[in-house]
Amino acid sequence: MTKEMLDYEERKRRRPPLTINEKGEVVFADGFKIRKDPIAHKPTPLMLCNEVAKIFGAFLRENTREECSLQGSYREILFHLARKDGRTQLELANLVHITPPTASVALQKLEDEGYILRRSDKDDKRKTRVYLTEKGKNFDEKSKSIIRGLNNLATKGFTEEEINTLCVLLYRVRENIAND
Repeated sequence: MTKEMLDYEERKRRRPPLTINEKGEVVFADGFKIRKDPIAHKPTPLMLCNEVAKIFGAFLRENTREECSLQGSYREILFHLARKDGRTQLELANLVHITPPTASVALQKLEDEGYILRRSDKDDKRKTRVYLTEKGKNFDEKSKSIIRGLNNLATKGFTEEEINTLCVLLYRVRENIAND
């Protein structure tokens, strides 16, 4: 096993132990308590979402390390460009939930590493449009393949109806947070 895989396995072991109790609730296992708080005996939906997101990010980083050593928000920029090329820098900042100056730094790094090109908008010279290069498109294809595999693993044993219900519930959580 490589050092990277050992590191990944070690990170997986550090997760709080969870189980489903006799009432069908997700709870911390083995008397595990957050900060010894007796009230915090059950993880919240957002805690589970956060943990799933961290595991997902770690898995994606581990499996694309050879092609790219980019951090999460940089990968998200490539993801959004692959779905609609030619977005503005401001659109990308908003989609990835980063500030415009942070987006500018990220885009500079992506451009320096050959994943994107930035061009002035032909109709409005104040705007800069961002485009994927072949290297960026290839990275996206590899990422999509990895994500499909992980998604299949994550939903193993789920019915299509359960997957749809989970997506609807997570969408509602997202909208509640985003619209408040």
